[in-house]
Amino acid sequence: MRAFEEAEDIDVEIVYEAYADFDRDLAYTQTERALAAYDFDAIVALNSYMSVSASQALIANGLEPGEIIVGGMGGTIAELEGVALGEIGVAPSETLAQWGVPRQRPCCNT
Repeated sequence: MRAFEEAEDIDVEIVYEAYADFDRDLAYTQTERALAAYDFDAIVALNSYMSVSASQALIANGLEPGEIIVGGMGGTIAELEGVALGEIGVAPSETLAQWGVPRQRPCCNT
């Protein structure tokens, strides 16, 4: 969140901050609480499970996919499916190995 606060070229207001303990059910519940109390444009979830649950809560509460942008982290299959369906806006992978990219070994020609 500090990156949002320090960014000079974007205007971000954090209206709700919740701890969901990387738990699917709690992330779903926290998303419903936020929907009931606040008007907001995006959700930042700190892992794939929470982003998928947040997306499911938004859809279950009548929002169209992409109406509120959900960002996750981890790039699990379920999260990437959500990206493909437009339900999740971004899902960066933790490592290139998760994408099937072989590890590059440094090489020096001296």
